[in-house]
Amino acid sequence: MLPATKKNASTITMLSLSLALFFLCSWSVATGIVGAAFIDVQPNNSDPDLLQKPPSLSVPANNSDRESPADKPSPPNPTNPPMEPKDQPLFPLEPYTMEILRGQTETVKRVALTFDDGPDPNWTTLYLDVLEEYEVPATFFFIGVNIARYPHVAEEVQARGHEIGVHSHTHRELTRLSKEQIKQDLMNSAQTLYNITQETVAYFRPPYGATNDTLKDVAHGLGQTIITWNVDPKDWQINDPDLIANEVLRQTQPGSVILMHEGKAQTLQALPNIIHLLLQDGYEFVTVSDLFGYQPGDLIPVSSGHLPGTEGNNPDMEP
Repeated sequence: MLPATKKNASTITMLSLSLALFFLCSWSVATGIVGAAFIDVQPNNSDPDLLQKPPSLSVPANNSDRESPADKPSPPNPTNPPMEPKDQPLFPLEPYTMEILRGQTETVKRVALTFDDGPDPNWTTLYLDVLEEYEVPATFFFIGVNIARYPHVAEEVQARGHEIGVHSHTHRELTRLSKEQIKQDLMNSAQTLYNITQETVAYFRPPYGATNDTLKDVAHGLGQTIITWNVDPKDWQINDPDLIANEVLRQTQPGSVILMHEGKAQTLQALPNIIHLLLQDGYEFVTVSDLFGYQPGDLIPVSSGHLPGTEGNNPDMEP
């Protein structure tokens, strides 16, 4: 038999081993329970309601961070398809009249408001805004080289429903040129305008209002109708918009063709007053075509020969 002290030590050792084994088993059981509980709370990837959604993409606040239109071609706009050439001639077969039209003799208060020297990227749209505000049509006589430089401005004038004629290609005094040079100038200006509008070019206004037999023969031979004016407020010379408006009112009568110019601050300032006062006086604003009863683009002229109120060479000279 073992002594009592050794027996007690052996007993303690056995108890210590038993306790260690018990705690080890208890820890394993606890770990298993906790692991099972953790697995139960994980989302089931087969359930779409429990899938974690990716964060939404933020759009840059600064438009400069986006791709510019120049970097990426714009998709075609079905409401505004590219302009296709129409089956229209460059000129009418013949002019509406062989006379130089300065105005029309009428009993009805109708006038044609006309503008020379455009299109101008800094001014034309401002003129158009005034006309739109008063719902007034006008006829613009454009210079060919300006059309070539600013085709989008010419397109806007057409899109807003106004009438367009040509005012030569380079604004030279055509009466100083040869017959061949005059013809080339008129062809260049008309072709440049036609390339933008795809409409027959019916009207020509000579620079400075200067005409002679050679110019008339060439223009009429191309089918151009020559339009000048009988109301000239000298807006290119007078800087006071009130004086310009007063001159228009003083000279205007039923059937008048009013001459004004683009690119003039004083003209733009006078324009609303001119329109307002003439409307107040019972006048109606129409295009050149409506004033004379013509239909631009028609191959057969509506009228020919001498018209009441038409005159020959224009004594007034514009700049």
